[in-house]
Amino acid sequence: QWRAGRVLLAGDAAHQMPPMAGQGMCSGIRDAFNLAWKLAAVVRGEAGDAVLDTYQEERAPHAREVIEFAIGLGRVVCTIDPAVAAARDTDLLAARKAGISPPGPVISPFHRGLMLDGSAAAGAIFPQPVAQASAGKTRLDDVLGPGAWLITRSKPDGSSFDAHDLKALELDDPALAPFAAPLRGWLGEQGAEAVLVRPDRVVFGTGEAHRLVQSYKRALRSNSTLAA
Repeated sequence: QWRAGRVLLAGDAAHQMPPMAGQGMCSGIRDAFNLAWKLAAVVRGEAGDAVLDTYQEERAPHAREVIEFAIGLGRVVCTIDPAVAAARDTDLLAARKAGISPPGPVISPFHRGLMLDGSAAAGAIFPQPVAQASAGKTRLDDVLGPGAWLITRSKPDGSSFDAHDLKALELDDPALAPFAAPLRGWLGEQGAEAVLVRPDRVVFGTGEAHRLVQSYKRALRSNSTLAA
């Protein structure tokens, strides 16, 4: 149990991560990122207190997947049986020769929590396009800044999207010009007109812009998984 009233656990206090995959601090950072924006929304009066219950609902299954990956990696790295080690080395060398990279940590989407359940890509981590600028590489995060984003193919009605620290932009907006191609491609893959991205860069949902915003507001208040 990661929450008891005003007490919330994160990082090693909530889950212990084997060291083999280097994911201990990464998992703690993911916990903090998931929790911080929800705490802020509650403090600002934008969300009900029960929204904090979605923190463990979202993070615990993913943390468990990464723990299992680290345990499996430990079995590969830490074997002391010469025969098992020899077979491992043979398999790894054959895979490298074939151009097969070893699997990395699992970054699965959330399956339950604060999202528009059933909409394409809901619960997934939103892509981070990187553009080359005169001053060096620029990330989408650097341009759009903190808070939630609504990114649409066509111009949204800004009067409808004035709550919950939500920034609404269309793909033709000059700020998105360096990233328009990959963002348009991603929306095309989802078959969606718009995407609403939570402050922790998890996709709340995809679909029609106005409905996404209304569903996001309701989700913050009701704290239940919504159906697309």
